[in-house]
Amino acid sequence: MLLRSPGPKNVCYMTPSTFTWRFKLILKKHGLPENLNVHSLRHTNASLLIAGGADVATVAGLLGHAQPSTTLDSIAMPSIKTSVRQA
Repeated sequence: MLLRSPGPKNVCYMTPSTFTWRFKLILKKHGLPENLNVHSLRHTNASLLIAGGADVATVAGLLGHAQPSTTLDSIAMPSIKTSVRQA
């Protein structure tokens, strides 16, 4: 559920298109590549967690992946994949 400024009964829902539009504004404002999407943040988060020493199985659980290998296949940093698979 995406929320924005309170409205009737102090709850307003943000449509996915509004969220995406706002996300693109943030990217532009901060000089980030405009081809990024919200899903790319999910991959970045997984990569950073694993790079920081989090267990791959734990990260897989957070992402809703049944298999840790699915998580390793989706992370953005190839050097992390190599070091984790060698461990």
